[in-house]
Amino acid sequence: MTALRYAGESTRHVRRMARAVLPILCVAALTQTILLTRGQAVVAAGSPVTVGTSSSSMAYQHPAQDKVAYLHDGSLLVAFFNGSHGVIDRVTNPSTSPVTSLVQTIGGDEVTLYTLPGSGTTDVWIQAGHELVSGALEQIQHGVFNGSAFTWDTQTEIPGAIASGRQDPSVTWTGKWLIATWWDDTAGSNSDNVFMNWTTDKTGQSGWLSSAIQMTTTNQNPTQVNIRHSAKLGATIAVYGTHCQIFYRTLVDSKADPSLGSWTSEALVDSGNDDCEGNFGGPQVAIDESSGDVHAFKAVTGSNGASWSGVTYWHGTMGSSGTITWSSRLIVDGSGTSSTNPPDIAGAVDSSGKVYIFWATSVSGGAIKYATLASPFTSPSAATTVATSGTQPRYPHLPAQAPLTGGYVPLVYQTGTGNPYSIVLQTAFSISDTAPPTVPGNLVASTTKKPSVVLTWDASTDNVGVTGYTIYRDGSKLATVGGSTLTYEDTAVQTVTTYTYTVDAFDAAANHSAQSAPVSANAGDNVPPSVPAGVTATAGTTAQQVSVSWTASTDNVGVTGYTIYRGGTQLGIVSGSTLTYVDGTVAALTSYSYTVDAFDAAANHSAQSAAAAATTLQISYFNWFDLSSPGMYNDNIHLLNAGASAANVTVSMAGANPINVNVPAGSESYATFGRGKIGGPVFVASDKAIRASQRVQYYSTFNEVWAQTANQAATTSYITWFDKASPGMFNDNIHLLNPNGTSTTVDVSLPGAPTQSLPLAAWGGGYVTFPTGTIGGPVTVSASLPVLASQRVQYYSSFNEVWAQSAPQAATTSYVNWYDKASPGMNNDNIHLMNPGGSSATVTVTLAGAPTQVVDVASGGGAYVTFPKGSIGGPVMVSSTQPVLASQRVQYYSTFNEVSAQSAAQAATTSYVNWFDKSSVGMNNDNIHLLNPGGTSADVTVSVPGVPSQTATVAAGREAYVTFPAGTIGGPVTITSTQPILASQRVQYFSSFNEIWAA
Repeated sequence: MTALRYAGESTRHVRRMARAVLPILCVAALTQTILLTRGQAVVAAGSPVTVGTSSSSMAYQHPAQDKVAYLHDGSLLVAFFNGSHGVIDRVTNPSTSPVTSLVQTIGGDEVTLYTLPGSGTTDVWIQAGHELVSGALEQIQHGVFNGSAFTWDTQTEIPGAIASGRQDPSVTWTGKWLIATWWDDTAGSNSDNVFMNWTTDKTGQSGWLSSAIQMTTTNQNPTQVNIRHSAKLGATIAVYGTHCQIFYRTLVDSKADPSLGSWTSEALVDSGNDDCEGNFGGPQVAIDESSGDVHAFKAVTGSNGASWSGVTYWHGTMGSSGTITWSSRLIVDGSGTSSTNPPDIAGAVDSSGKVYIFWATSVSGGAIKYATLASPFTSPSAATTVATSGTQPRYPHLPAQAPLTGGYVPLVYQTGTGNPYSIVLQTAFSISDTAPPTVPGNLVASTTKKPSVVLTWDASTDNVGVTGYTIYRDGSKLATVGGSTLTYEDTAVQTVTTYTYTVDAFDAAANHSAQSAPVSANAGDNVPPSVPAGVTATAGTTAQQVSVSWTASTDNVGVTGYTIYRGGTQLGIVSGSTLTYVDGTVAALTSYSYTVDAFDAAANHSAQSAAAAATTLQISYFNWFDLSSPGMYNDNIHLLNAGASAANVTVSMAGANPINVNVPAGSESYATFGRGKIGGPVFVASDKAIRASQRVQYYSTFNEVWAQTANQAATTSYITWFDKASPGMFNDNIHLLNPNGTSTTVDVSLPGAPTQSLPLAAWGGGYVTFPTGTIGGPVTVSASLPVLASQRVQYYSSFNEVWAQSAPQAATTSYVNWYDKASPGMNNDNIHLMNPGGSSATVTVTLAGAPTQVVDVASGGGAYVTFPKGSIGGPVMVSSTQPVLASQRVQYYSTFNEVSAQSAAQAATTSYVNWFDKSSVGMNNDNIHLLNPGGTSADVTVSVPGVPSQTATVAAGREAYVTFPAGTIGGPVTITSTQPILASQRVQYFSSFNEIWAA
């Protein structure tokens, strides 16, 4: 700490004390504005309190400095010289129950404060100079206040060109640069100057220039400097007095740095002469952050050839380059000013643009007065004396760095005639606020299910502060909320009722804004519909589906729809007028549980209904039934139950009565619709897993085909050959079945023939054919939905049916059980091939003892091969470079049969044939053929109820067959094996032949 110098020991200090009379905190901070507005009056109220004491009569000298500043929590910082060093106190509850605490000290005597309050913290800068206490350089310190404590950075010296005696500090942060200014006061009369230094370091701990920049161009003391930054103008303005006049410089933010060349040239505020070496106060500058108006203040004594005397004001307007156009001087008060009794001054501007000027009539102690100015700033109010505390009040200061808040003006000044001198805080000026807040904007009303209406709006602004908001409903006051609350929920509403809302803002003086633009809302409906009753779930008997139904719910407004749940998971939604739902995503022989809820337009859902359960059936299909056409002597639906419990089966067809059959475990049965019935499709519904086949006797011929399920349906499937050209091929029809809940159109195409199209209803059937004379292959069946297709052929007096196959059934290796062009009546035996892939396939067909057949099959094309006359045996193996579909087409006497090849993947250790018959008239032969596609020999047992089982050992890759004695009839036939095998039944009925794979 440096040694104390006493003012009374030097005539120069007396001169300094005299000329330090006027300016204090006359300016509003450029980045913050004082919250006084037009229509406001300052009136006395409250009692002064002593913040601290000093042993120096100059504890509060040099009014261009900022001695009081706001913190973001409404408390104040107060700075003064206590006779040995600078002191910074914090005053909490300044207008009610003030409490003072020390927050920092700093070496030096002339202390200035600069604060930037934020939402939760305040940046604080302290700058201190040396006049009464010797010291080399200005001190700077930055800190942050978080609402409860201060965090301080290191105190740092600001480099300069002058070694001692610097005073009247003024500092600002522009957002880019920290700029510190001072008056050196070292060289005696007529040689003092204003200096400046800067850094980009916000904390001021580093980055300063090594030497300060001299801002004045002509030496002439006394000089004082006041500096402010304005976000509105995007510029920093410095005012100072020198060589008997008032000057200014401007630095716009767009400059590269604050070097002297970046500032505007030194220019006059007023062309007249002030009191030069005579005592003066100021100058100071304040900037209106709303309009950008610039306000300057100075007190002139009229001595030393001054052109005028009195408390003086100028209004300025800044251009884009930084040049300011100033008005003529305005004398606010010309009384009580003389060279021996100079005034001291402080000024500010509020957010409405109104200007306030406070001054002391004498630097050595006198009255403190104030006056106001409003746009166009040409006529001040009458000077009014403030009732102060203590003796000889002087050096008034206001918080010029932030808006006035709390409804009062914090005025600090020094009183007393000797040690100790008092630093007084007076909150005796309440602001009579007559200006209302702005109207709340963007009012929005939204509804909830409670029901309630939630309101939100944009914040209003006020010259002092928004205290709260009033909410009105249908023109009547509903509620109030605090000024920081921008939402309100109205829970006192009736459902399905429209309300209109407005909001106003008010301040602490009970000034209310106009009400906002009205908004309307219909209060939400929170009443759910009743729970759906009578929920039933029924498994389909003709389609793999479950039908759910219920009775209608009721609602206070209306039922919008129903939600269907399966196993607790949402499955689907239907409209409020729909009381049924079909679940087509079920699997066969699976139990499902369904519940339903109802909901309204406000998305209120009822509770879910009581659960309804259903177990799906196994649904399988045949394309056609015919006991009406000539020659159709028999058409039976055989049912095989290989399970451990009885199966309840329903066989149905449009135009016929459904047939219910109970099939005991491990047994076989059959059903027929009776003579005269014709049509399709045929539906077989069972509550257990069964196998169904259709056995048809046409004239003296026989055919059997397995039923198929929806799982085997495909959007594209194939039949290897079509023939309505060869002798005896009387009919060749492509039958189609749609196992879906929606309609589809099927296209059936054959190379060289016109495409046949057929629309199919949901779960409907039909057939198409090509003109007489058409022959070739393959036949391609295409549909937008998966369908089942089969080919029904009449050859002379025989009948045959085979299912179409899809690409997933194609294989690179597949088998046919037996080949025969040697036995009597076996006129033809062809292996047909179809390639469903995207590239050509080379196919090799082999039969033991016969020459191998090789053929190339183009992508999407077909071909066939055969072996020489006299060839007989098995198995036939079909090997291909690409997966292909293969079938065997046989002409036996005047009959025809086709059977698809099978792959090893279809081999099984247990399989079944529905019926065995070597007893009925015409049943000349019935053989069970066995093919082992594996690498290990298989021991096979074939059994029919009531007769001894037949056994065979089938070597790897070989074929065998067994039969039962003549007179044997019944079913099912069960084939069991130690290795997976492929089994088929080959039947000779009169002069006809049929083969069917075991399943």
